[in-house]
Amino acid sequence: MTESTIDVAGTDQGDVRAPRREPVEHRGWRHFVKSVVRAAAWALCIALMYELLVAVHYPLRDADSNLYEMIAASLERRPWVEWLAPMWPPGKPKSGLFVEHLPFFFWPTAALGRMGFARAALLANLLYFLAGLYLLFLIARRLVRAEGAWLAVALYAISPLGIQYLARANHENAWAVGFLGALYCMRDPLRRARSIGFVAFAAFAFLIKGVLALALFPVLGLWWWWSSRRRGDLLWFAAALAAIGLLSLGYEWAYRRLTGESFFANYVLAQMTYVHRDEGIGLVRKLINPVYYAANILWFALPSSLLAIYAAYRTRRSKRPPTDAQALAYLGCGSQVALALPISRRAARYIFPAYALIHLPAAQFICDQAPALGDWLLRNEEYLPYALMLLLMLVLVARVAVDLHLYHFVQVF
Repeated sequence: MTESTIDVAGTDQGDVRAPRREPVEHRGWRHFVKSVVRAAAWALCIALMYELLVAVHYPLRDADSNLYEMIAASLERRPWVEWLAPMWPPGKPKSGLFVEHLPFFFWPTAALGRMGFARAALLANLLYFLAGLYLLFLIARRLVRAEGAWLAVALYAISPLGIQYLARANHENAWAVGFLGALYCMRDPLRRARSIGFVAFAAFAFLIKGVLALALFPVLGLWWWWSSRRRGDLLWFAAALAAIGLLSLGYEWAYRRLTGESFFANYVLAQMTYVHRDEGIGLVRKLINPVYYAANILWFALPSSLLAIYAAYRTRRSKRPPTDAQALAYLGCGSQVALALPISRRAARYIFPAYALIHLPAAQFICDQAPALGDWLLRNEEYLPYALMLLLMLVLVARVAVDLHLYHFVQVF
């Protein structure tokens, strides 16, 4: 017996030699190098996508994105302390203090702008979009395995929602980061790091989206009831609500010191003004809300919405219980829509985090129906991050090329 091989005796095939194993330290070094190369590739991908948007002077023509970019740009020139109280920019329907939303969404964009990045709102949006995509990947990897996770993020990238929100500057991508991050941390909330992460992501969602983000708690509460029902998990729901309360009190105190006014009193008044205006339209508008939101889910999550519907039909026909991926999609979408139904004021973005969940059962269905594809994805998983980068860049190029010549976005409802 030599140092490089091991003889295996007593077989009909003669001298069978096992290959020498690579030392553990070499494998660790190779993994480190690959991680560095992958991180550098992602940085290059983000830089290329951002530079494309800047080079073509990409116009943000939807009203919210345009307004938020202007507010963030105005903060760049103001002292740090005044970032607590953004102002309406000139030329807009309102003037004075901006109280329609909490100010924290504007801070990363304003910080990037102060660092010298042009069109910083587009860069911040790209970072939020990719962070949400990564969190969806982590959730999918747990529920539908690695091959399904890659399919889920690819399906999201080519969906009408993914195409539209790859180049925006409003709250939704950042809100999705908070929602999906909290959902991911629920996977094992008994681990301290993930429990703290749940509190942090839930608080982040509130700071970005305000009262609407509180829908996270009933939605994830239903998922908790379905998936674990561990009483200890409820402690972290309470901790997240307490953190949101403390942050709100702290911000209210700082805002009053700076402006002499109450932020949350004005915030609630502004939101209720919009609600009351739409409530006056009539009951018929509210009655068609189920059709409105169902149509938006069907459209914005294509092609996954059709695949998920067919997978649900197959599951029900076979009298099997839904998978965890299916249950999460049903509960997540259903509860988000149920919370939005009683309000006459409606928008597709009010259920934004729900769209991502539709891609989970769709990816699982593809893997079940095409196991050879799943095997191929696993064999080539090392190259899939680069394939995803290429896909995202192609989607952005196509989006910009079409959008610059025919602006209607991809919203049909």
